[in-house]
Amino acid sequence: MRIILVLPASLDSPLPQVRVLWYDTSRKLELDNLLLVVAQTGVFIYAAFCIIGAFFQLKNHLVAFLASLATLTQTTLQTIFILDASSR
Repeated sequence: MRIILVLPASLDSPLPQVRVLWYDTSRKLELDNLLLVVAQTGVFIYAAFCIIGAFFQLKNHLVAFLASLATLTQTTLQTIFILDASSR
């Protein structure tokens, strides 16, 4: 659980370095980025079911609920970073 909470904070270091690069508007969604989005959709569905399942028993499964929220946040931030960096 600690690793999941630390990883989004690790994007603070490379983000300013990527922002300096030129943005290529002619690049389209290529196969690797498309596969990343498809995998992210699977993570969204899995995390949504985990969040819904843990929400109904929140007193007993608070850690599972928070871990699912942290996983959803982590994968979303990493996917946005990768998609942004791949178009530069």
